[in-house]
Amino acid sequence: LVFLLLLLRVSLGLVPPYLVRILVDNVLTPSRNAEWLLWFVAGLFAVAVAVGIVNVIVGWISSWVGAGTAKDLRERLHARLLGLNVKYFDRHPAGGLMSRVLWDVEYFQGFVEQMAGGFLLNVMMVLGIGVMLFYMNWELAFMVLVPIPLVVVGATLFWKHVYPRYYPVWETQSKMAQHLSGVLSGIRMVKAFGQEERERGRFAETAGDMQKARHALQSSSVTFNHIMVFVFGLGGLIIWFYGGRLVLSGRVTLGTLMAFFSYVGMFYGPVHALSMFSNWMTGFVSAGRRVFDVLESSSRLEEPKHPRPMPSGGGSVEFENVTFGYDPHIPILKNVSFRIDAGRFIGIVGKSGSGKTTLVNLICRFYDPQQGRVLVNGEDVRNLSREELHEHAALVLQDPFLFRASIRDNIAYGRPDAGAPAVIEAAKAANCHDFIARRPAAYDTKLGEHGAGLSGGERQRVTIARALVRNPRILILDEATSSVDTEAEQEIQRALAKLHGRCTTIVIAHRLSTLKNADHIFVMDDGTVVETGRHDELVERGGVYAKLVRIQTELAAIGAD
Repeated sequence: LVFLLLLLRVSLGLVPPYLVRILVDNVLTPSRNAEWLLWFVAGLFAVAVAVGIVNVIVGWISSWVGAGTAKDLRERLHARLLGLNVKYFDRHPAGGLMSRVLWDVEYFQGFVEQMAGGFLLNVMMVLGIGVMLFYMNWELAFMVLVPIPLVVVGATLFWKHVYPRYYPVWETQSKMAQHLSGVLSGIRMVKAFGQEERERGRFAETAGDMQKARHALQSSSVTFNHIMVFVFGLGGLIIWFYGGRLVLSGRVTLGTLMAFFSYVGMFYGPVHALSMFSNWMTGFVSAGRRVFDVLESSSRLEEPKHPRPMPSGGGSVEFENVTFGYDPHIPILKNVSFRIDAGRFIGIVGKSGSGKTTLVNLICRFYDPQQGRVLVNGEDVRNLSREELHEHAALVLQDPFLFRASIRDNIAYGRPDAGAPAVIEAAKAANCHDFIARRPAAYDTKLGEHGAGLSGGERQRVTIARALVRNPRILILDEATSSVDTEAEQEIQRALAKLHGRCTTIVIAHRLSTLKNADHIFVMDDGTVVETGRHDELVERGGVYAKLVRIQTELAAIGAD
């Protein structure tokens, strides 16, 4: 349909200059057939209206198709990003990935619109006008083609010159997105430390880099554009000279020359646009490479071809001779083996860097171990589908992340079909129902960015409720009490006490008071499990755990003083 409309558009565009030729040669110059003048003007008006209507229709169609292409590509990019493993996001900053989804995809929409309303139309116009030029006078037609070799050579050189200049533009654009994302996410920290002026300076530096990169790109485009205008102007002068001589010699009529100039203007316009097509194509190719870098990324954990169902059971976890490092040559966990029985309350402690959070990452299968196996209910997690594994294992992170939405929507995030009774039950189990119910809008209270409107302890309990609403077999709390006050910690401890026996609870904690009632505690040091036992047993042994308890007790005494 678009091709037929473009063909109609080109055909209509060829009519006015030909009518002008007839008007000049048969009405104006000989001063006869005066009654034809009104009909010629009416015909030109009708053609202009028809061309306008066709242009609008083609614009609508190309815009609709282009917007649909961008939408589909963004959805594919988003789905691909969600399917990539955590390691990919460790290497690629969020701001850079956002720029690919938001900005680079725009070039694909432009590609469709250019192909429909720009490139194809210009190619068809050049061919159609070329036929008319040779039909009217082949000698003048050859004169029109004199600048074309210069245009081809110039476009080729321009492509080679401008292509490398797109990369600094993309790089500075990504850096600006990363900077904005970081500053806006941490705006409270910026204001708390009075660093607004410093951040303005950093942003100005990034904006300056973008200005330089864009100036280098745009200056090349502007220079090439004006050189092409000059070349086409030379072509017009050639037609004036050669065509004027043909008119003076009587070999060409004045109407033919005027029609010829109209066609030449129409001819050089599309040729100029096609010469600039290399500039647009360069941007499209550069953006396309960045988009397909994501789409073709292989940084994802291998899914089992025939995933096994999660075995029945309350949620046992077992590590068998597991060795793992984010850098394979620098292991974080070293031949770790232990078993957690279903329904138990387990604590994992150790100094920073001992490998506690890495255990969580392997249980949730954010990464796969280089050696050994991680089993849930006796099944290797690599044999389970990610969806089923994450359906039965819920994670509460140290930094309680909440969305800009209602409290109800945040609690039900992992189970969107959860009704009000399930949400309230999870909130009660997490000891957060009371403070939610005291709010005027209760569960419909809208939260700000990252849960603004709630205290740190309240946000943490809401994230625990979000995990519990899924009725997981395994609940993992990674340093969930490290950033809350004593009162909030006690509320979280009460919530954990309610969960005893309901699911397997694994708590990583620096505050050892949280683990006094744990069924079993694993003590990590330098990537290995060095001690296991209950709180009292480990204190009596006088080992690593007892040392940690003693240090925290002394710090608490100093704080009390």
